[in-house]
Amino acid sequence: IKDGHVFVTNPSTLEEIAKIKCSTSSEVEHLILESRSYKKWSVLTLKQRCYYINRLRKTIVKNQDELKQIIKKETGKKDFDILIELFSLLEHLKEISKIARKALRKEPRNTGLMKSKKAYVVYEPLGIAGIIAPWNYPLTTPISSSVEALLAGNNILLKPSEHTPLTSLFIKKLWDQNIGFSNAFNVLIGGGDVGEMIVKSKDTDIICFTGSTG
Repeated sequence: IKDGHVFVTNPSTLEEIAKIKCSTSSEVEHLILESRSYKKWSVLTLKQRCYYINRLRKTIVKNQDELKQIIKKETGKKDFDILIELFSLLEHLKEISKIARKALRKEPRNTGLMKSKKAYVVYEPLGIAGIIAPWNYPLTTPISSSVEALLAGNNILLKPSEHTPLTSLFIKKLWDQNIGFSNAFNVLIGGGDVGEMIVKSKDTDIICFTGSTG
């Protein structure tokens, strides 16, 4: 990071492949407040959220060639390792939607003596999930965590590693173009200072550290 920008380098060639502006403190605070007030995603039914996550999965499949090239450039990984990471994510998205349909559905409860009444356990989103992700698996690790929180109805603030932000930014692009609900899934760029702002914000309900960050 230098002069307010992240410089992304291919570790296998040492070639600089991208220069991205870091999120400022005011931008972080704005996104946090915007995520707090955004309700269009959380008011969807569980069935609707599962539909959109499955739609995201299909979108990733359609754009997998470009996605694999992005991962290759910013990680220097071999093609086989990239394929395994992509396959792992796609399988996770498919299975976690099935799990969510059962785990998060409304559950009836016995009302005891009040036979004329009905009782249910209803699962509601907490609000904002702040996710701080590592560099080593830039696709599977942050996006798996993000999707799990999205299925529960939460909005996402994802801070990928400053070494591998391009993968998360590409998924954000696919989300905005093919899913909509752009304010439900946001990506913040920067180093530990940006992660610290997310962690210390009183408006962030869930903090998920998915690994060590660079």
